[in-house]
Amino acid sequence: MSRLLAAVADYRPCTVISLWGELDMESAALVEYLVAQALEGGRVRLVVDAARLEFCDWAGLEALLAARDRAAAAGGSLRLAFVHGQVRRLVGTGQACRVVPADAELVALDW
Repeated sequence: MSRLLAAVADYRPCTVISLWGELDMESAALVEYLVAQALEGGRVRLVVDAARLEFCDWAGLEALLAARDRAAAAGGSLRLAFVHGQVRRLVGTGQACRVVPADAELVALDW
């Protein structure tokens, strides 16, 4: 069973969703819920802090893509920060996506 913990903090002009643990089929709903709550609250510029994200599978990546699409539909954006290790390899392998580095620590989801 996977374990994913999260914290949300507002740093105007963006909201940071920090993730700890494993983002997979079992835990993707938490990300979807947190993004929905942020967007419903009018917070459309989102950053997912992946510094402590240990694992992400294709279902987790799909949740991030869906979150990116929802943010864009609301007039905002979703970016990944501090992507590393297995998560960086997964994000970089998507055939239908293009990962655009913004700087050393921030990666934009530009699919």
